[in-house]
Amino acid sequence: MKTQSGYSSGDIAQLWGSTSPDSNLYYNHILAGNHFTQVTNIADIAAGDIMVIDEVWENGVRKYSGHTVIATGPAEPITAMNPVYSGTLQYALPIADATSSVHGCSSFYEDSRWPDGCTTGTFTAGPGTAFMRLYADATTGALEGYTWSVTSGGTYYSPSKRPYAIGRLTSCFPTPDDV
Repeated sequence: MKTQSGYSSGDIAQLWGSTSPDSNLYYNHILAGNHFTQVTNIADIAAGDIMVIDEVWENGVRKYSGHTVIATGPAEPITAMNPVYSGTLQYALPIADATSSVHGCSSFYEDSRWPDGCTTGTFTAGPGTAFMRLYADATTGALEGYTWSVTSGGTYYSPSKRPYAIGRLTSCFPTPDDV
């Protein structure tokens, strides 16, 4: 956000109450429309949009801390692969993130943290680019779920199992033209 919008750490803290917001904070601000417009249709996703997977709690214990990625382009339709859900279409979303969990090993939907396209070497955790798979209603385009990678057999997460939201940053501070 600092690079994309030219915000300082102070600007970020003023907007979201932290100089380094976590996934849960971004998730809540996207849903609340606090300097974000929520993107709910697959056709509307664009480079720069933020996809946030919210934290998951079970019996008072945090089971998943959440994850935040930046879309580096629009979601592209793909040929369906397992798991397949009736009434949905599948899409590959190009992303940038920092993670210690590989976004799959695919020759076409590569994770940049694998040397040589994951054919040799070891995955290196940290910042990189990759792809996630999104599911959308085949008729309306409404977002229905996701998998961590674009590989057959990936675990499917519905919003009820692992809530997520996609948001587009809106203008937060007045520009010289606004004054």
